[in-house]
Amino acid sequence: MYSRSRSRRPPTCMSLSLLTTLALSLTCGVALSQPKRRAVTVAAKSTEDDIGSGSVHVGVVDRNPSTEDLKICSVLGGLDLTRLRSLEVRGTLSRAVEDVELVREVITESMYNGGLRGGLSNLTALASTLDWRARRDRANHNLTENDTTVTAGLGWTDDRWDRRVERYVPHNATGGEDPSMKVKQVEMEFVDTLSNILPWILDRRSREDAWFVSHPNGRSEGYFKEPLPYERLYDFVSVVSLNGAMIHFPPYQKAFPDYEPVTFGDFWGGNANMTWGLMAYTPPGWPFTHEIPPGGSTRDALLAYPYIKRQSTELEAIGIAAVAPIYFAGKWGDDQKDEEELVGATWIDVTMSAIAWVFDDLEDGLCEGSFAVLADVDTFNVIAISESVARMIYPENVTLEDIFGERVDDGSLKGGLPLNNNINSSRWDELRDKVQATERGGRDHLVLNLTLTNETVPREYYVMFDRWASVAEYAMLVFAPVEEVHGAIKPVLSRSELSFKLREDSKASENVTMVNEGILNLTVSIPDRGWRDKKWMMLVDAEDWENGFELGPGESVDVQIHVDSKSLKLFKEYSETLTLIVEDAGYPDCANSTSHNIRVSVQASPKPSKNQLGGFSIFGIVLCVINLGTATACVAWVVVFRKVQVVRSSQPPFLILLGLGCFVMGSALIPLSIDDGVTTVEGASAACMAVPWLFFMGFVTAFSALFSKIWRINKIFHQPSFKKITVKKRDVIIPFAILFLLNFLFLLCWTLIDPVKFMREGTGWGDDTYGHCYAEGEAWGIFAGLIALTNLTALVLACFQAYQARDISDEFSESKYISITLGGMLQVLIIGIPVLFLVDAEPVAAYFVKCMIVFLIAMSVLLLIFVPKMVYMSRKNKMQAKKETDALGRVMKNAAMGVGVNKTTNQTESETTIPPEEPGGTGIRITHFNKSALERQLGEAKGQAEEFKNQVELLTKRTKELTEKNTKLKAMLEQYGIGFEADNHLTRKGSHSNVDSSSPKEGSDAEGRNNDVFYESCHGEPAEKESEREYADSFVAETV
Repeated sequence: MYSRSRSRRPPTCMSLSLLTTLALSLTCGVALSQPKRRAVTVAAKSTEDDIGSGSVHVGVVDRNPSTEDLKICSVLGGLDLTRLRSLEVRGTLSRAVEDVELVREVITESMYNGGLRGGLSNLTALASTLDWRARRDRANHNLTENDTTVTAGLGWTDDRWDRRVERYVPHNATGGEDPSMKVKQVEMEFVDTLSNILPWILDRRSREDAWFVSHPNGRSEGYFKEPLPYERLYDFVSVVSLNGAMIHFPPYQKAFPDYEPVTFGDFWGGNANMTWGLMAYTPPGWPFTHEIPPGGSTRDALLAYPYIKRQSTELEAIGIAAVAPIYFAGKWGDDQKDEEELVGATWIDVTMSAIAWVFDDLEDGLCEGSFAVLADVDTFNVIAISESVARMIYPENVTLEDIFGERVDDGSLKGGLPLNNNINSSRWDELRDKVQATERGGRDHLVLNLTLTNETVPREYYVMFDRWASVAEYAMLVFAPVEEVHGAIKPVLSRSELSFKLREDSKASENVTMVNEGILNLTVSIPDRGWRDKKWMMLVDAEDWENGFELGPGESVDVQIHVDSKSLKLFKEYSETLTLIVEDAGYPDCANSTSHNIRVSVQASPKPSKNQLGGFSIFGIVLCVINLGTATACVAWVVVFRKVQVVRSSQPPFLILLGLGCFVMGSALIPLSIDDGVTTVEGASAACMAVPWLFFMGFVTAFSALFSKIWRINKIFHQPSFKKITVKKRDVIIPFAILFLLNFLFLLCWTLIDPVKFMREGTGWGDDTYGHCYAEGEAWGIFAGLIALTNLTALVLACFQAYQARDISDEFSESKYISITLGGMLQVLIIGIPVLFLVDAEPVAAYFVKCMIVFLIAMSVLLLIFVPKMVYMSRKNKMQAKKETDALGRVMKNAAMGVGVNKTTNQTESETTIPPEEPGGTGIRITHFNKSALERQLGEAKGQAEEFKNQVELLTKRTKELTEKNTKLKAMLEQYGIGFEADNHLTRKGSHSNVDSSSPKEGSDAEGRNNDVFYESCHGEPAEKESEREYADSFVAETV
């Protein structure tokens, strides 16, 4: 089947060799045009006994199914198709073996029955068929009507134009110089016995339009005939005797009507040795000494080794023939053969185009890159191969003569290149050993690395082979790339899961695409496994999907799913799995079936939301009002009570700066409460940038005051000598200026280079979005980091200063509250910032955290710095009022007892005065104590306590005395009829005149008399004693 051209209609050719001459009736090409009919029915069974038994069935009704059906997607399918095509070739060649055996049996039976009656076996009659007029006109021969084919140098040959077979007897039919006419006649009668059946032997294996001669009663095609997969099976049929007489079909003028009338004698002359031609193309020594397989004999018909057909010197094709020896025992003419002897042979030349279609279908037919070779099992010589495949597996400089070899005159084979390791394309010996180890009729496979011509990298091939059980020691080898076999059916899903997140009462639709990335057609379907009962899900074209879609290579189909959330519960996930069943599209030798799942899930949520602050912004506004109100109240308090000692000691400018910083910091809550729900996106963007400005500038203003004060306290306390130190204004301004300037510069660069803007992003729930502040570039992170680093560093340092001042006890415990404030600020930032990152995608939660950070920092400063001072001042005022009340009471008591009153001063106890303020600064008065001072003061306090105890004892004794005197005086006054009115005036009983005991009028006689009587009555002595009078006056005044 080897050919230079793969044309379906080969050109005619002529050969110089005997067998090529005998094959001139047919073709030199590789393949015939084969009808492409889809296989409909597979035969119930096909046994090995069918082949070689006269009735061959190779397994399918259509012997040439569509190439599209010959596809594999597994090794098992490849083995099936290898066996199928191997049976096709074996069945075709077995027909030739059967027919050649039929031919020789017809000959011997005819000989037993006395030969052919009425044939053209008489040599004289045969020689007289010379068409001398036609030959003389064409070639200017000097032929006359008296010439014969013998005198014309053609031997005994049939030169009639309407002959149905070729007949030929050379001059040297007996091999001698002067052959006997009797031997020639016997030889001609022997071969002519086949002339009646020879045309039908060939034409019955051909389509009727390819018959060489007419057959009124014969049919090779028809309704009840199996369609032929080829145009013609045989090139020719021949019979030759041992001495060279032969008969041949078809006649040349039928095979080549355009050529001049030509006979065997025209090509070979009258003395050709036709027996050598037969012996040269059969196995060496055939039929005498060739190797006979077990169970065989020398009489077996067999397939000869392939031979090369040529036209002139050009290679045309490879041929193969079925040959059979003819034995005869008995009387034939005047010759009596007591034992069976070889009398001749018959052969049928098979046109390779009859099996070329098998190799054509297998080449790139099973899959991309597949091909087939028919090889001899014993020698691994190539029996049939296409030219393209030969060029792939053999080196470029290898010719057909190298592959098949050529017969020489002695019949031996010269050359030949079997498939072995000498061919570097693969390790062929491994394949040969595997095939030879397989029993006849068996099949198997192996993986072989094959490096094709012009390729450098070996490629893995599955080699699937079928060893013939009969006809010949051949094996069909089919090669298929491993990756192509496994990729024949390759469905690919774009995704295996559909996840829907819908709003309530909404619908959605999505697709999943399946693409056929393989080389074979496939069908895909979705059987109903409960998904039709799901109200929330619908498969588009559900009925079509249940029936299935067919996809060619590269084609795709969409699985479209509709979902509806109307009947779903909010936030509950519903799911369903669709199973796609993928099968090959009717390839009998593929049998592929796989499943692919698509999981569909849906979850419903409330309707779309922008997640704006809305009413939640009231929370920030309320906090802001509280903060600003507190800061304003604190500053106002400082202004009102700026001259009070507790305020003056804490420096009013420091406190005002602190309150102003908290006021600015709290103002950040206003832009923090603004989003695109209350203003435009541009306005919201401006608010985003205002937040860091207000917060950090307020923070640095308040913090610098705290930092300066705690730093100054440590400086005072840790000095080597205790002395009064005044905090200058510049001591507060310098830290404030440094921190303020750094924050201002960083914020300014941030605003100019990469400002923060307001944007919206999806939440992942349908169309839900949330707004937040973002920066487009990366510079904002640098500036924000610098601001945070600056402030956190200062805050840590301030906390360290507060830790150092933990044991300092100042007049108003400021160091303690400053430390608590700084520590609280640090804790709020450490806890709040990470939480802020966690809730960034939750606008309300993030807003709440931001508001609390700002509020807590500002309010902690205000409450811890100002409230203790307010409480202290309130308590001190109460204590001062109490002291004044107590002092007044003591003065009155001392006056009553006549002791404890200092006549020269209004101070009843020692008071400490505040030294005058030093010019140029505001002072913090800090009182320091040491041990000796405390001991001295303690001693003084003990002395005062002892003195006070003595005074209490004296006052107790004096009170007792006064009580006794008061009793006596009351008795005396009652005795003289004197009593007290409500306005402390004395009144005599029985008299309406009032006596002012506290301020008696001098010069009044009556009054004098009364007084006299009063004193006299009291003391029983004359009233003129002045000392007693004065004492009484004093006693009355004290009593009143």
